[in-house]
Amino acid sequence: MTSFEAKVRGGDVSYRRSQFRIALVDYNNNGQFNEVGIDKFLLERYGTDTTVLIYPLKPNLGSLQPYTQFRVDHQFFEVGYVDEQGYSLEIYPVGRSDVLKPMIFNTRLPNIKLRNREGQLFPISELKEDGKPLVIVLWQNRHHVWDRQVEALIVFQQQHPELMTLIGVHVPGSYFGNINLNTIDGWLKDRMPLYWGETEHILELNNGDKFPGIILFNAEGIWQGSGLRSREVLGKIEESQPAK
Repeated sequence: MTSFEAKVRGGDVSYRRSQFRIALVDYNNNGQFNEVGIDKFLLERYGTDTTVLIYPLKPNLGSLQPYTQFRVDHQFFEVGYVDEQGYSLEIYPVGRSDVLKPMIFNTRLPNIKLRNREGQLFPISELKEDGKPLVIVLWQNRHHVWDRQVEALIVFQQQHPELMTLIGVHVPGSYFGNINLNTIDGWLKDRMPLYWGETEHILELNNGDKFPGIILFNAEGIWQGSGLRSREVLGKIEESQPAK
């Protein structure tokens, strides 16, 4: 894998109920941050000082365009002035996006709808239990390398059901040639609830092209990260518990 250095400069934004961090990425590392089609911008959790830059697999890392627009929660924004040295950035809310597929970034649990085994459609918010973090595992097929990751979450939830809610969501995709839902369903049945979603839910949950993808929302429904490892999820959950 090719790696290189890139300077990143960012700051926090608070707009209505949404709080997020936006950063400029000097993608070709030439000291300029405003080169259209070359440099990029990053959306992250409010106050986050470190992140992994994987492009284009990271859905909240996009290129600067002549008219750069993106959506945070239900609000669209447009990038205005970008300082060449990356020290200042102007963004402002707009009524809608003129971009065919603007970047989507949700700071809170999005209002998406899932189907259960019986085919009933309902909002994902109904699955979140009051006062408990929600852990979502996005599936496209069973991947044995990841079995131990998901197994760790299942065991923890069984031992400490009061500390988190754990669900699996299958989303369609073309990454695997032969998708065997029965394999996933048979493995998870009676161990982790499994639901069915849509392709667009991958972006709504800030997840890239990494499956299974583990996503965490805290007890208040605020996004804590996507593409996480089980140890990262469990560490965040344990950190959130009151000191004894």
